[in-house]
Amino acid sequence: MYTDLGEDSPLNDADLTMIITHCSEDEVRIRFFVEEDTSRTWILGYLEDGLRLAHDHRNADGSEDEANFYGGVAMNNTNGIFRYYPENAQPSESVLYFPADARTLADRPSREINVWSKAFDTANELYYYRLYLSGELRFEAEFDLTEPVSE
Repeated sequence: MYTDLGEDSPLNDADLTMIITHCSEDEVRIRFFVEEDTSRTWILGYLEDGLRLAHDHRNADGSEDEANFYGGVAMNNTNGIFRYYPENAQPSESVLYFPADARTLADRPSREINVWSKAFDTANELYYYRLYLSGELRFEAEFDLTEPVSE
């Protein structure tokens, strides 16, 4: 794991776990645990022209956290290929970039520098979640898909 989010980040040196808990034609939900904290879920929703990534954060009582449902959209272009970011990234069916979307920017304009990424390394059975700020990698979590876990 790579982290450059500051010394107060709860992600620093934490054990991270992801579990796919829901998969349908319209949506995939992935629970994201930080140590014993199970308050996070990534939601991938299929759109007509792309794929939306939302971050669902909950309080201990299950209510919505103040910072909730932020995320981005990986858009199809006219060739049916998802838009990639940063500019020098090589297009790949296994790597998607989600620049902050309108909903996220309306809630928190400062997130205009945020781009989230999801990637599969099928040869090594790895899954990556990344956060770029102003085009610079600031966080990367690597998940080993060879060791399934259950909730």
